[in-house]
Amino acid sequence: MVREKYPYEILTLEDLPGEYWKPIPGFEDYYEISSCGRVKSLRRAYINRYGGERVLPEKIRKLKLTTNLNKKIGDLLYSLVITLSYEGQHYSYAVSRLVYHCFVEPFDLTDMDLRVSFKDGDGRNVDYRNLFITNRSALGLHAYESGRAESHLKVLSRPVSQFNGKGELLNQYVSIYEAAKQLGISGSAISAAASGDTFLYKGFVWQYGWRKTLRKDKLPRLAADAAPSAPEYSNEKWKDFPGYEGLYRLSNYGRVKALRKVSGAIYKRWYPERIMQVVFRSAPGEPGTGTGTGMVTLSKNRKKTSFAVARWVYHLFVKPFDIADRNWRIYYKDGDCHNLYYRNLMLKRAIWSFQGPE
Repeated sequence: MVREKYPYEILTLEDLPGEYWKPIPGFEDYYEISSCGRVKSLRRAYINRYGGERVLPEKIRKLKLTTNLNKKIGDLLYSLVITLSYEGQHYSYAVSRLVYHCFVEPFDLTDMDLRVSFKDGDGRNVDYRNLFITNRSALGLHAYESGRAESHLKVLSRPVSQFNGKGELLNQYVSIYEAAKQLGISGSAISAAASGDTFLYKGFVWQYGWRKTLRKDKLPRLAADAAPSAPEYSNEKWKDFPGYEGLYRLSNYGRVKALRKVSGAIYKRWYPERIMQVVFRSAPGEPGTGTGTGMVTLSKNRKKTSFAVARWVYHLFVKPFDIADRNWRIYYKDGDCHNLYYRNLMLKRAIWSFQGPE
């Protein structure tokens, strides 16, 4: 039997029954959201990097569906997310929060203690009539009363072991409550760290029970964190990406590396070193010719920004120039935009020509 589609799965422009639209706050001329939870990118014109005008048609955006497993009862929790772009910046939002804000009652979208939940428990149903707003504590109580989560007191009574970042045992406590009391830190945060697979709290690894060593399934994660992301090329050199020092580095071959780090959130997580994906966009009218631009998207303080890799390779490894001046163009000696090696790059001033009516 084929199930009925959720509204977010329908990407046609025709309005659904009872659906109406409102501008998304802060993106009024770019995006709208509907009472059913669909997101529309509005028709607009812009000048591309080649000086030509391009028109983006109106279209329904595809939403990202994320899932999390409820370990107590074994079912999935769903959430719909949309990423919006404005002036080179990317912003991600939970669709349910936008729908509630626009169609039920405005609230502070930056207040993460306020939670939008679902009357039927299905995060895929973001119709405004299915949403209600609550806070973190009330949502936790509701989860316990409905049998979807353990009692907080029961969780805090569990014994816990404390390890450093190298996996060495530091201490053992008869309960999470006792650990929190002795160290003056949050018991619920210790519990959250002990429940995860790759999380830290206050710089420590936490494990439920009286453990002298970390679980075997956790040790490889610690070891893998120090592993190199990819072999380096001969004579490859790296420099900090300006404005993203300590987060990303750029090589003279045009590779971008995200550095190994621990997240700055309360529940800290390891992120291993890795090579970033560079996406190549072909120039208009010249698909497959090797002419285009390699772009990489970097993230800082929850904001994402895209950069032309070749421009920064030239700036860092050949000669500094005014990156913001779009009249400076990068050309490739071998004609292949995929070859971002610094010796393959040339910087030239763009020459504009305009032909009037005869």
